[in-house]
Amino acid sequence: MKQNKGKKFSKKIFKVFIAISVLPLLLVAYNSINVVIETRKQNIAELQALAIETAGEKIKNFLDKKIETFRLVISAEFSDLAEIDENNLNHLIESVQATAGDINEISFVDKNGDEIVKRGGIETQRFNIFNNPEYKTTASGQDYFGPVVHTENGPVIQLAAPVENKDKKIIGTISAIINLEPLKLIINKIKLGDTGFVYAVDDAGYLIAGGNSRFAASGDNLKNINLINDVIKGNFHD
Repeated sequence: MKQNKGKKFSKKIFKVFIAISVLPLLLVAYNSINVVIETRKQNIAELQALAIETAGEKIKNFLDKKIETFRLVISAEFSDLAEIDENNLNHLIESVQATAGDINEISFVDKNGDEIVKRGGIETQRFNIFNNPEYKTTASGQDYFGPVVHTENGPVIQLAAPVENKDKKIIGTISAIINLEPLKLIINKIKLGDTGFVYAVDDAGYLIAGGNSRFAASGDNLKNINLINDVIKGNFHD
């Protein structure tokens, strides 16, 4: 009876994953040792759950700190970011960029959806993003967390937040492309015993960060691995 209970518990925890609401990441704990003893399986399952929870909290904290920096309140009665002098906006965006860190590109967007100040990135041309999801989301007063995009320089994610005046009225948007390379350091520090590792993949199965670079590199698609494919589908792993 005790043996069956351990097996059931192990399968339940093996399925445990964290799908962070602000970021389409799936965290999978993987151990390379096949263990026969059921009590040992239960111990490994518990370690997996703890490793996944720890990784999820650290990733969430990383993103929370970024988005918190973007929640700006302009202490004046401006009704639109376009009313503010461009030099002042440039100084402000420099400060935000320095404080947040890990920013590949950042811009201020006025109430018409026009990028009025833009820094970083290869593409310096300004666009109207009125119909883009990041603008529609922030215009409704919500923070925006985009999907993970895998580039030649590593994974990135777009974050955006509404900019308010002193009366808490939305006067524009701040949008940024965040480099997710620091997540590699976060994930690498989380161990699962002597032979286990934690991997962060997006909802399509592409690796964002992993504890063992010999197993897979950032951007590799791991969907063909049964455990990861099952997690993505929301199924139990047998």
